Amino acid sequence: SIMNKKFLSAILFGALMVTSTGTFVSCKDYDDDIEDLQGQINKLASADDLKSSISDLTAAISTAKSEAITAATAAQSVADAAKKAATDATATAEAAAAKVAELEKNGATKAELDAAVTTLNAIKDAAAKAQSTADDAVKAAQDAANAVKANATAISTLGDRIKALEDKVAAMSNAEIENKLSTLSEEFNSLAKETKKLIGEFSTMVTSVALWTSDHSSDDTHYSTGLDKECGNHFLTFTKITEKTATFPAIKNITDKQYTFKEGSVITYQDDIIIRVSPTTAILNKDNISLINSKGQSLNDLVYVDKVEEYNPETPLVFSRAAGANNGLWKVQFKLKENYDPEAFAQAVTVAEGTTSKSIRFAIAVKNTTTAESKTERRVISGYELGVTAADGRIAENSFLVNGKSVEQIHNRYERCDDWTSTNEVAELEWIDDTKPAVKPILEGSKRNAGDRIGRDNRQNRQILPVVKGEPIKIQVDWNNVTGMPNNKIKGFYVTLDNEFALESVPSEINAWNSYEYENVGTNKQKAIMIDGNEGEIAIKDMNNVTGDIIGFRVYAVNLDGTLVDPDGRAFYVVVGDAITSATIEGTITASRIQASTDFIDVTDVFVDCTNASGWVVNENNPVFIGQYVNNTQFTVTYFNKDKVQLGGHPSKDVKYVKLSVNNVANFIDNETYTQTITLSNRVNNTLVPLKTITAKLTKVLPNVFPSNFAFRPKQEVTDGSGQFVAYMIPEEGYDVSTISNNGVKDLNNVFYGLDDNYSFTFETSDKNSSGQTVDLSPVTFNPNFQANPTDERYYSLVINQNPNKFIDNATWHKVIASYVYARVSTYYDTAAKIWKIAENHNVKYGKNLEVKYACWHNASNFNWADKKKPSLQWSAEGKSITSQLSDILSTNSYNNDYFGKTLKVLVDDNKWLSIKAGSLKLTVNGQINPYFVPSISGNVITYTQAKTQVDAAPVANHEETLVMTVVDAFGHEREIALAVTVKAPEKK
Repeated sequence: SIMNKKFLSAILFGALMVTSTGTFVSCKDYDDDIEDLQGQINKLASADDLKSSISDLTAAISTAKSEAITAATAAQSVADAAKKAATDATATAEAAAAKVAELEKNGATKAELDAAVTTLNAIKDAAAKAQSTADDAVKAAQDAANAVKANATAISTLGDRIKALEDKVAAMSNAEIENKLSTLSEEFNSLAKETKKLIGEFSTMVTSVALWTSDHSSDDTHYSTGLDKECGNHFLTFTKITEKTATFPAIKNITDKQYTFKEGSVITYQDDIIIRVSPTTAILNKDNISLINSKGQSLNDLVYVDKVEEYNPETPLVFSRAAGANNGLWKVQFKLKENYDPEAFAQAVTVAEGTTSKSIRFAIAVKNTTTAESKTERRVISGYELGVTAADGRIAENSFLVNGKSVEQIHNRYERCDDWTSTNEVAELEWIDDTKPAVKPILEGSKRNAGDRIGRDNRQNRQILPVVKGEPIKIQVDWNNVTGMPNNKIKGFYVTLDNEFALESVPSEINAWNSYEYENVGTNKQKAIMIDGNEGEIAIKDMNNVTGDIIGFRVYAVNLDGTLVDPDGRAFYVVVGDAITSATIEGTITASRIQASTDFIDVTDVFVDCTNASGWVVNENNPVFIGQYVNNTQFTVTYFNKDKVQLGGHPSKDVKYVKLSVNNVANFIDNETYTQTITLSNRVNNTLVPLKTITAKLTKVLPNVFPSNFAFRPKQEVTDGSGQFVAYMIPEEGYDVSTISNNGVKDLNNVFYGLDDNYSFTFETSDKNSSGQTVDLSPVTFNPNFQANPTDERYYSLVINQNPNKFIDNATWHKVIASYVYARVSTYYDTAAKIWKIAENHNVKYGKNLEVKYACWHNASNFNWADKKKPSLQWSAEGKSITSQLSDILSTNSYNNDYFGKTLKVLVDDNKWLSIKAGSLKLTVNGQINPYFVPSISGNVITYTQAKTQVDAAPVANHEETLVMTVVDAFGHEREIALAVTVKAPEKK
């Protein structure tokens, strides 16, 4: 319906928002949006129109109620987050204070202490800011909650009434509605107006107000407390000026307008204050704002609001959480009434205490009712922090900034032109006493106040200021860069070409200057534009394709009282370049070692030929950790040509690749980005003219992958790809069984390929073997410094400490965690410990599962008789002693047969890698031990002695028995060897 298009839009647009960081654009004038509500109601020509409009109204009320609750909840979430941030900031400050105390305790140098204290103070300031932010957020949340509570009943009641109308209409037929449309429309009209009033008024109602900062030139203590704090000792200062008779400029048609000053006329100038209100959708108007003291008395009879406007600075305020439109900031301009009574004013703004007079503190009061129907006036006030005073104005200092640079540092032609043409014939006037300017210079007689080249304005040897064609040239007279405001206000100024000093190849230079196109500059083709106040801009718009020309300008300024800031203006000279281009280089450095660099970065067409490069300048906002100076975040940019050959000197168009590198990655916080810039310039007329600004951005990341060359050596895995391997351990004391080793060692360099000193292995233990039996296990360590049987090759030693005879079981699988340690590369803030961790190790785990089984060479051996050496023991009535040799028994080794494949004689007698356990030698068959022969050993000889000689003791048939012996290795491992032996019945005759 028609109502749906206009009315619902207005209602929803003004829905209640009371968060401290408002996200909706405020509705400044509901009447403009609704455009004659009655006119819209009159167009309810049908039953369907009425039904649709009632439905829209119901939705608007429901949305308003829902969004109010949502906004209050959001405000509380903001408050909770702000409180946590304040708590964290306080903890950081406490940690920094502890660091200072530690330095003092440990006898740190004065320089170290001073640096630490400076850092501590900065952290304390940050903590104070965080606390202030938290306080603001808590107050805003409370305001939101109170506002929702106060209006919940009204919204619900109105919603019930709308619902009742909706039910009544729903119960009627269309014909009945058409018959009573006029009456029903009137009822709807009433409800619609109430809805507009309730939602519209509340959405624009101020719930809190605070002084924030000010654009004014009074001399107070506000700025010494820092722009990041709300005002604690601030003044509205109304400047009083007594004018002198003057016209500026004295000659007509030089400028687009003239100022006229009248002798003895007292003029009072306004001052303004910036306030912050909640919700950010609130609307201020000058009739609702006043100054009140703590008794509730207002200054309305003396001071009034001249203008109020939303405050949107060119750049976000560093002390505000808001930026851009709907930031809750408003500039309120106050003015002292003309022809005010000074005595009455003094009594209103000061109070006598003894012999002294003290300033009364005032609050900003905002009436937050917006309709005449409101019976009770609701006012919200700021803190009582604002002093009010009137003071005599002061003259401006005879100085100004050009693009932020003091004119005192910019070239003028005090003695000569750049081609050495003398300028001494042209007057360059200066006040004899800069504190006593006049409306015009007097050069002779008793009233002389000015002279030619007194000496204070000699800037002949200063540099010419480089500017860019087409870009604004900002001029700020008597300007304070710290506060961002003038020290002393002036009435205004204008700018012309420095005509009288354009003497190079006269008149070609002045003709060239006049041929160019300017903005706001007076030339022979256009009047100068009078710029009101202390700040304004000029521009060189077009130079007929001439680049690098030098142009002189002269600034003429006038004080508030009509006196000239300079007798004949002050000149400054610029050299004009084309628009400065810019480019960005981005690279990522992986912190895999202390010194690291990016890969080659393609920078084709980024660099240009130039005569000068500024050097890389670190961004002052680069991230730093506590105690670190921002200059320590400098990184190196190395230049390469198209063939990737490194170039020296400053960059040129030959640079096609760069690398960004750092000497110590620990100076850079993990996952942060660091920025630095370089300006390429050409020298024109002995002045550097910028050509291009290049920004390099370096992001530090930590490695998250294992080195690519890490791998199993071929066939070291039990099954390729399984991750399982058997570690055959070397006895610490060597293989000689006469000395049992307490440690076993495995050189992991023989298992894995590509190891270096940065690898770390963790070997988990187990208390069960593969058979489920308990195994007494001891810790397993990776000890790169331990070497067994040292060789020229580096050992990466897995060491089994203690009880290796139990641990090396060739049965139990143990999990292995392989890590690569990137040493001392990580720097981050430990939120749990609330401290900075600097130059920490960064570990990356191997992404595959690894398991190890510990074994010794003895586990891989099998023993058999040598060919045709199997003993044959024949029983005889006489009794026999039959012998065999240990050398008849061969060991074959599946791990390393070339090394361990020996005869038992070599293993036992020669190498002494094994010993035969005493008493372990026996023959067995069917559970019986030594039934016919008893074996014994001496040296290399095994002797089988017949046990009995009785006739009936002889075996009746040949059969096999088993020769059993237990051998022990250097770990104390016992292993039983079982070899078949033939026992024969007595020989048949």
